[in-house]
Amino acid sequence: MKNVIFIEGLPGSGKTTFAQKINEILVKKGYKTKLFNEGDLHPIDLAWCSITTKEVFDKLISGYPDKLEEILSKTVVKNDKYITAYTKVRFDKKTDYYDVFSKYEIYREDDFELFKNAHMELWNEFSRTYDKESIYIFECIYLQNHINELMLKFDKSKEEIISYFNDLMDKLKDIDKTLIYLSQTDVDWALKNVTEDRRSTNPNYRDWIDLVIEYFEQTKHGKRLGYIGYEGALKYFKDRQVIELEVINQLDMDVKVFNLINDHDEMFYDVSDYLSKTYKKNEE
Repeated sequence: MKNVIFIEGLPGSGKTTFAQKINEILVKKGYKTKLFNEGDLHPIDLAWCSITTKEVFDKLISGYPDKLEEILSKTVVKNDKYITAYTKVRFDKKTDYYDVFSKYEIYREDDFELFKNAHMELWNEFSRTYDKESIYIFECIYLQNHINELMLKFDKSKEEIISYFNDLMDKLKDIDKTLIYLSQTDVDWALKNVTEDRRSTNPNYRDWIDLVIEYFEQTKHGKRLGYIGYEGALKYFKDRQVIELEVINQLDMDVKVFNLINDHDEMFYDVSDYLSKTYKKNEE
């Protein structure tokens, strides 16, 4: 049984929706599943999580006594580090909480080796402690956030990026796993589609695409690489998909690429067919 399913692809490819549907399919087949999304308190990911020492953590939570129980419920201790899925804590009124905790994300780190080792430790620990009776569904945690950092902050070459991801996946070499990649055949169409889908209905909040463009332009190497404005964002996503496909084509594991041709339903039909052939518990 494949114990881990990775679901990857560019924004707008349907990763989150597909992860939920895949989970539903496997549950109906009688499998025990564990679905994790980006930003969750995650066994192998640190996106949208703060990571601190106990001393720093105690200082941080002292500023939010009314939310202490909820913050603690979103915190786990690993290797003497306090990891908090801080974006999962909700406030009813304006607060500086998110700005305060976000300062301790690993993605704020400028030391590449520290960034890499923090994730390697998580992946290595998971390989020792995962539940062998469960199927883990990991959405959007292997490629996207890592590759953003490698390209835009650490300016790694294609060869270095491929090596990084191979080193990461090598930590799970003894686990049966599969990677489902939702490839966009028309990145231009897909970006326009996701841009419209994520338009803010609240005049106090900016649109997703504006935040993405701002992020690219403010990264260490974004402007130098030409990722400026909407056209720069489009160029980035095209470049990223090329590298991601090269990465997964060199992995020593089961990889399935499904092409999005402007129809998510048709692509999911193909994904469902693959799952039916791979997981047959109710048919046994």
